[in-house]
Amino acid sequence: MKHLMLRIILLFVAFSARGNAEDDYKQGLLVCETNAVAAYELFIKAVGGGSVEAMVASGYCCEEGMGVAENRSLAFRWYGMAVEKDAVKASRGLAAICSVRRGIRGNDLEARKTYFSKHGSDPATVYEHALELLADGRQLDAEDLVDRAIAAFPADQRLLFLRGVLWRSRFTIYYAALNFRAAHRQGESTSIGEAAQLMLMMDQGENVTGGFIKLRSLMKAHPEELLFHWIFAIQCRQQKRFYAEGAEAFEAILKQWNPGPVMVNHTYANLLTERLSRSEEALQHRRIALKQAERPWTYQGLANTLNSLKRYDEAEPFYANAVEMDPGDARHWRQWGLCLMNLERYSKAADVFRQGLEVAPDDLGNQASLAKCFIELGQYEDALNLFNHVLKEDAENRDALLGLATLYTHGLGVEKDSEKAAAHAKRSALVRRRRFEKSKSIQEPLPSPKVHEFDKGSAQGCLAIGNAYYHGSMGAEQDYTQAAVYYKQAVEMGESSTAYTLGWLYTSGGYGVARNLPVALEWHEWVIGLDPEKYEITDSRRKSALLEAARICAGFYGVEYADGTKALRYSGLVYEKKPSGENKMLLAMAWAANSQFDEAGRLMQELVVQAEANGHLRGLEEKKEMLELYRGSKLYEPELETKLFEQPDSPTEPIRPSDLVPREITDAMRRPAYVRRSSNVSKSSRSSQSLFREAGNYARKRDHQQALKLYQESYETEPRYRGFSAFSIGNLYARGGAGVDQDLDLAFEWFNRSMDAGAEEGYMGIITLYLPRIDSAYRDVDKALDYAKSLQATNPKKGSSFRSIAQAYAQAGLFEEAVRNQEAALHQYMKIGTLSDGFIKSLERDLEKYKQSQKPYSY
Repeated sequence: MKHLMLRIILLFVAFSARGNAEDDYKQGLLVCETNAVAAYELFIKAVGGGSVEAMVASGYCCEEGMGVAENRSLAFRWYGMAVEKDAVKASRGLAAICSVRRGIRGNDLEARKTYFSKHGSDPATVYEHALELLADGRQLDAEDLVDRAIAAFPADQRLLFLRGVLWRSRFTIYYAALNFRAAHRQGESTSIGEAAQLMLMMDQGENVTGGFIKLRSLMKAHPEELLFHWIFAIQCRQQKRFYAEGAEAFEAILKQWNPGPVMVNHTYANLLTERLSRSEEALQHRRIALKQAERPWTYQGLANTLNSLKRYDEAEPFYANAVEMDPGDARHWRQWGLCLMNLERYSKAADVFRQGLEVAPDDLGNQASLAKCFIELGQYEDALNLFNHVLKEDAENRDALLGLATLYTHGLGVEKDSEKAAAHAKRSALVRRRRFEKSKSIQEPLPSPKVHEFDKGSAQGCLAIGNAYYHGSMGAEQDYTQAAVYYKQAVEMGESSTAYTLGWLYTSGGYGVARNLPVALEWHEWVIGLDPEKYEITDSRRKSALLEAARICAGFYGVEYADGTKALRYSGLVYEKKPSGENKMLLAMAWAANSQFDEAGRLMQELVVQAEANGHLRGLEEKKEMLELYRGSKLYEPELETKLFEQPDSPTEPIRPSDLVPREITDAMRRPAYVRRSSNVSKSSRSSQSLFREAGNYARKRDHQQALKLYQESYETEPRYRGFSAFSIGNLYARGGAGVDQDLDLAFEWFNRSMDAGAEEGYMGIITLYLPRIDSAYRDVDKALDYAKSLQATNPKKGSSFRSIAQAYAQAGLFEEAVRNQEAALHQYMKIGTLSDGFIKSLERDLEKYKQSQKPYSY
C-alpha cells in the first residue's frame, strides 16, 4: 500500500502542470471499457490537475480492481476525499460512474446533464417519478432516472440519498456509502441527513443497536417515507437481527408499492426463507423478483426457496439456469449438485461437483459433497481419500466428519470400526452444537450476557434462560435438566415451540437428563396434537415431532418401546407427506412392530430391488438383513451410534406434558417485562470456531486490520494453529492493503516464526519474498533456492515442495533441474486424483515454460 500511495504522489507531481484535467477525465471514461489500465492512469493524471470527478473514478477503479489491484480501503479514501473537496462535483462524478456501470458511453454524459434542462423537470418531480417507477417494479429504470437527474442536480439531498438506498439494496456497501456521505454533507440536521449518517455508522459496525433505535424513531416520525423502512429492513438482514421487524418493514413498503422493486422482493424472500421459515409465502416474491430481473441470483433465490420446501424436482432447473448464467461461481455448482443428490441422481451430481472444482479447486464444500456422492456410487476409497483431504484443510468440516463416521460404521472401503465411527460422530456433534449456538444465539443479547439477568416472568425470558442452559452460554453451565425446567415454563406462558425440544431432550439424553423414550413420546404427541392427520406440512416442528414419534413406536430406538398401532398411524402419515426410501423403510418397521411381517417384507423387497437396479450400494446390506428378519417374523433393531453424552448417575424426575400448569393460571401470574437489547454480540460466538478460522473470514472480507488482530491472538493462544497463523500474518504484511501497510521486514519475521512452528507455508512465504514479481531489497534467487531445498528436505514427497524448488531453479536459470522437479511435482499431484483439470493444466503450462527456458518472473 505504501508503494501505491507513493506512486500516486509522484503522479500528482508529474502531471500537475500537464494537460487539461477535465479532458483527461473524459478520455478516461471513454476508454475504461476497452483499456482499464490506461483509464486508471488518465484518472490519476486528472486528479493531479485537481479533478474531483476523477477522484471518484479513481475510487471506482480501486473498488472494482479495474486497471489496478483491488483495494477497497483506498477506494473509500478516494470517495471521501472527493466529497470533502467538493460534494457537488463529486455528485457529478457519481452520475458518470453510474453511467459507466450501466454501459453508457462517455460521449453520452453531456446529453444526460442537459436532459432535464430541456424537459424542465425539477428535483422534487424527478424524485416522485423515481418512486413511482419503484412502485411499479422498474428498479433499473428508476436507477437510470436518478443517475441522469444527479448529473443535472448534483446537490439535491433526496436524490443522493435515494441513489444510496438503491445501491445499498444491492448490498454494494462501499459505493452506497459514497452516496450517503454526499447526502449527509448536503444537510446534517434533516431527517434524510440523519438517516444517511446512520447507514454510514451501522455499515462500519459502529453503535449498531443505537442505529436501530434511531431508525425506528425515524420510521415512526415519518411513516410515509418508505425509504426509511427500506434501509431498516436492509440493516436487519445485514446485521442479522430483528428479522420479524425487518419483514414488517418490507410488508409496509409492499402495501404501498405493488409489485415493488426487485431488491425488495428478493431480500424479503431471503428473510422469509432463511430466518422466518415462511417459504411458501416467500415463493410469490421469488417469482416476482425473477420476472423483474432474470439474473443468476434471482434464479438461485427461487431454487433455494423451493429447496427449503423439499420440492427438489422444481428447484433443479432453476439451479441449472443460475449456473448457465454465471458458470464462474462455484456456489452455483455446489447448490445444483446438492439438489441433484436430494433427487438421488448421484452420477450427474458428481459431474456437477467436479465442474465446480474446475472453477474453484480449493472449494471444500464441493469436495466434501463429491465425496458423499462417491459413497452413494460405491466408490468408497475415493470417498475416504477426499474426506481425509477436506479434514486436513478444515478440521471442523462437519460433512467430512459425518462421511467418515458413515464409512467406519458400515465398513465401506475400510474395516468396520465402531470406535472410530463414534469418535468422528462425536466431533461432528460438537461442531454442530457450536455452530447451532452461534446461528441460533439470541438476536437481542444483553450487554454483559449473564443468564440471571433475564426476566423469568416472561415467555421470552424463560426461553432465553432455557437456551442458555441448553447451549452452555451466557454464563450458564450446560445442563439439560435446568433447560427442561425453563422450557416447560416457556410452554406454559405460550411459547409452544420449545415443546419439541423437550421431546428431543428425552429422546437423546445427556447433560443431566436420562434418555426416557416414553416421556419423549408424550412430548412429541403433545406437539403433534390430538388430530395429527390435520397437521400442516409447513409446520416444521410438528413434522419433526411426527417423525420422532414414528421412530419410537416403530422400535427405531429399541424394540421394547415398539407400539405397532401408533407406529402404523404415524409412519403412514410421514410416508404420505414424503414417500422417500428412508420413510418407506420406517413404514416397513411399523408393519413389523404390528406383527404384519408379510407387508413389512414386501416393502423391504421393493427397497432392495430398487437399490440394486439403481446401483445404490449404501445401506443395501442393511436392507437385505431387514428383509431376512421379516421373512423369519423377527423384528429389526438398528445399530445406533455410540452415545455421545454420558448419562447422569442419579437421573432427575422427568418433566411430562401433564406437569404443565393450565394456561389460564399462568396468564394471571404474568407481569409486564421485556428482554433488554444491546449492540454487543454474545461473546460465546467466539468459541463457535477457532480464532484462526475467524481471522480467515475477515481476511476473505478484505478486513485485513481485524484479520491481523485475530491472527496474532490465534498465534498466542492456539498452539495447533501457530504455524499457520504466523504465515497468515506474514502474508498480510507481504501483500499490504485493506488496512494493513506493506512491510516486507515484518513479513520475513513472521514467515520465519511459521517455519519455527513447523509449517511448510513459512518456507513458501520466504521463497515468494526472494522471488518477487517486482523489484525489492529481498530479491535474491540464490537464497530462494536454498529455502526451496530446505523445504524439499522437510517434505521430500510433497508436490508443493517439488513445485517450489522447480520455480526457484527456473528463476536461477537452471532449467534442467526445474524441468525434473516440475515433472516430479506433476507426478505427486496426479496421485491425489481429485484436483481439477485447470490446476493440472497450470502445472503442465509451467513445465512447458521451463522446457523452453522461460523464467517464471521477469523484472
